[in-house]
Amino acid sequence: MYFITNVRMSVIMIRFAFLLITVNIFSTTFAQDVTPYQPSRGQELLSYKNAGTLDSLARNSVYKTNVDAHWQEDNKGFWYKNNLANGNSDFFYVNALTGVKQKAFDSGRLAESLNKLTGRQLAEGKLSIKNIQYDQKHEYIFVQIKDQWYKCNLSTYSCVLSDYITSYNDRNEIARGNIKSRWERQPVSDSLSPDKKWIAFIN
Repeated sequence: MYFITNVRMSVIMIRFAFLLITVNIFSTTFAQDVTPYQPSRGQELLSYKNAGTLDSLARNSVYKTNVDAHWQEDNKGFWYKNNLANGNSDFFYVNALTGVKQKAFDSGRLAESLNKLTGRQLAEGKLSIKNIQYDQKHEYIFVQIKDQWYKCNLSTYSCVLSDYITSYNDRNEIARGNIKSRWERQPVSDSLSPDKKWIAFIN
């Protein structure tokens, strides 16, 4: 019985060794027959040209392809901007706890109020807002246009100049000053919330 078992093991080892040799010969032969692809200079230039053409075509016709989430200090929600045709844009606020999305503000009323305050002619769909923050009760909104902050009442849309914004730091203490928002204080992380509990994406 011991002899028979050893014979069987020897046969299996011989077959396995033969299989390895066959695979090695096949791999070597196949590798020798395959010529690595090396594009010519003209082919490379054509590829770059085609990529540039595709980018130009998509630039003014493809919208709403990503969400650049700007998380609020309480980690309960974020706002984002939708770039639209003709240079227009929309702003939305998403409650991360409930999943409810709504307009971040009434663009028409906000533009009208800011125009009265600043004497500018800001168009409803072309508000060049760099940053947005809400107070804890979402009764007021702070918007940054260029380097100036404005505080606006979300019920009456009366706006005033603001030299500072009120924010809650990581220890839940009130901090005042013309500070950077929390998402500016940490690296970009693919719409990940500052507390790493939420991530925004297009469904």
